[in-house]
Amino acid sequence: AVTDYTPYGETPIAYALQEAGADLGSEGQRSILLVSDGISTCDPDPCGVAADLSEDGIDLAIHAVGFDVDERAREQLRCIADAGGGQYFDATDTESLTSALEQVSTRAFRPFSIAGEPVVGTPQPADAPVLGAGQFTDTLADREMEAKHYRIERTSPRSVIHAGVTMRPDRGGLSAYQLRLETVDGRYCGGAVGTPWSAGSSSSFGTAATASGDSDKCQEADELILTVWAQNGSEQILGTPFELVVHEVPRPSNETDLPGPAPEPEWQGLEPGTPAGEIVAGSSLNGAAAIEPGQTFSSELTRGEIVFFRVPVDYGQRLEALVEFPQRTGALADSTGAIADSAELSIIGPTRGEVDEVNADLGDLRQRASLSRTGAHRMAATTSEVRFANHDHITIKGGASIAGDYYLAVSLTSQDELLLPVPFTITTQVVGEVSGVPEFDTAAAGDADPTTEATDDAQETATTADEPDQTDDAADDTTDAGDGQEDAAITVPDDDGAPAGLLLGLGTLGVALLGAGGFVLARVLRT
Repeated sequence: AVTDYTPYGETPIAYALQEAGADLGSEGQRSILLVSDGISTCDPDPCGVAADLSEDGIDLAIHAVGFDVDERAREQLRCIADAGGGQYFDATDTESLTSALEQVSTRAFRPFSIAGEPVVGTPQPADAPVLGAGQFTDTLADREMEAKHYRIERTSPRSVIHAGVTMRPDRGGLSAYQLRLETVDGRYCGGAVGTPWSAGSSSSFGTAATASGDSDKCQEADELILTVWAQNGSEQILGTPFELVVHEVPRPSNETDLPGPAPEPEWQGLEPGTPAGEIVAGSSLNGAAAIEPGQTFSSELTRGEIVFFRVPVDYGQRLEALVEFPQRTGALADSTGAIADSAELSIIGPTRGEVDEVNADLGDLRQRASLSRTGAHRMAATTSEVRFANHDHITIKGGASIAGDYYLAVSLTSQDELLLPVPFTITTQVVGEVSGVPEFDTAAAGDADPTTEATDDAQETATTADEPDQTDDAADDTTDAGDGQEDAAITVPDDDGAPAGLLLGLGTLGVALLGAGGFVLARVLRT
């Protein structure tokens, strides 16, 4: 409880951060949660210390909570969180502070995670690492328009190659990264642009996917070159780690018997029911919470947060989802100002391209909602029916070409930094019977059984935008371009355990250190 913290007078934030950094070490994902009721009263500058601690990578994040602070202290704490790649939140009383500690500590020690085999893309295609189907990690280059290349081997004749890149930059803001698939001699086969969108000033998320297309040269090539780069004006995502998913789907032996591309979906009028239970959403795609379709579940998120769920969808089926935020009451209603919070619902395919049909007729519902103080608010989204023939479609429909887990992302953007739990319900249904299932020759290589097995842990647009540095300037064949929405399934590895973390309470709140074996209260040394 907050009353258990012992006051120690002065507020040596910088010293406490330095000690916390030393205690956490330099390995694995690490988080520091700083709670302070005032401005730092001791040297050195805590913003500089936070920047120094986080400059070696993003495995360390520093989050800050201001407890009934004035504007000067709030500005300093925001600076610390920004410099440390974390988030800042306000707490005005004991109730909101308790909620903040519970909410932030849970999220801080279960951060967005990427997983896979580490690889290092190269500036020149000739030196690029050779990849097969699987999941990998790398970082964007440190300069805009500086490309990283990867060579993707085809193991089955005329197979469809899918590639998806997911990231969560430390900072929000406008930015974009691009994916491009081409043959070794420079013939364009597919491309996509990921545009990380922000749920808060220091929290953003981006995902994009593409596929190899159906042109003869792209199908016949023994290997394809994947290029990934940050576009101009995207300095805030430079050096950001990303997750790369590669999937190869052999040509089905029954391809001529399979149905063609799916028609536009028709919304079935999904309605929420009585919640079957409460579910803790995942904080990343690898930790997305599994939910049973055909039921309603209750959950919650906080302002500036993005949470994830997953639902299995087979061939011949499509996914519908409905999210409802109930009437706000109590402190949450009181904290809702004239500028409402904004919520959004998105659906992401198995290889990380957005697949929600933005042109689907959802009636009076939309994928976004402004959450005002009065009334309940709903959002909805749907995919196209999953069909193999969708893979070469140049719209979002192309993402619904692989059976597997489809991910639901719920985000809440707000200008208010008062951290309070925001409850909602999520209802899903899988429409249609299993049909049109591709059959694969057992001798064929690649991922002949594309089924996602995600862990149980708790806007992309196609373009031929600016070319990156150090790539061949071969002409694109836009007629054969596989636009950036083709997706596939991939096995998602387990997270590497919970990250280490520290909870620091300064000023009158003392210091709490959180570790794997529990937590210990310790005081801040006076200067």
